[in-house]
Amino acid sequence: MVAITVILAAVIAAFVLDMGQGQESPVNAAVDVDVDDSTENATVTITDAGNAESFELRGNNVDENTISASKTGESDTITNSSLESGSYSGELSVVGIKGDSETVVTTFTVTDWEGKSP
Repeated sequence: MVAITVILAAVIAAFVLDMGQGQESPVNAAVDVDVDDSTENATVTITDAGNAESFELRGNNVDENTISASKTGESDTITNSSLESGSYSGELSVVGIKGDSETVVTTFTVTDWEGKSP
């Protein structure tokens, strides 16, 4: 009876400990965003790429969402042409991506940007 209990406990422990190993760790990165509403530009600078493989711009009315910068120290300028046509004010997010994991690294707000013409 004791042997069966020990074997059962070992099987359950092995199953439980193995379950957590298939999960990916969250994306760990840092970016700095400098928004200039007068020129309708935002410069995204990767201050620490961490374990992120790439970065994307996300938000309502975002047309082109890929940020070309992906390594520490690199920058990319987001312009009003990254937005769909029409006036845009609101929050945009920079998302760090590693495999299937995505984490919002930072958010920023733009005011009265005019998207590209139709």
